[in-house]
Amino acid sequence: YTTDDFTDTHERYDVLFDNQGNRSLRACRRLLTKEGVYLLVGGPKKNRAVGPVGRMLRALVYFKLTGRRAKAFIAQEKADDIGHLAGMMAAGELRTIIDTRYALEDAGAAMQHLASGRARGKIVLVPSIGADPAG
Repeated sequence: YTTDDFTDTHERYDVLFDNQGNRSLRACRRLLTKEGVYLLVGGPKKNRAVGPVGRMLRALVYFKLTGRRAKAFIAQEKADDIGHLAGMMAAGELRTIIDTRYALEDAGAAMQHLASGRARGKIVLVPSIGADPAG
């Protein structure tokens, strides 16, 4: 996803599931078949007041005005779902890709790495060896 632009194609889709909101609405609309649906799950959090909801609202209006369908989806946390995921993790059925581990005192470097956009997985802060866990 960091080297290829998924909107740079002549393919058309019945559903475009967009959980990033990092491509233009026009480019996403172009990917849809005539009956296609743009499903927006998230988006950039550029506006602190409304976060990704601003893009969701713009998308709903834009697609309506251009004769295409769009739906916004906001997930809800459910205890049963979290428990199921925890069980899958305990069973080794889920795994997290870790890009880099940083010592806690190197949190600044970890944040710089995150901001660079080059991370290819999670960035983990690890307490210093021999540190008192009680603080």
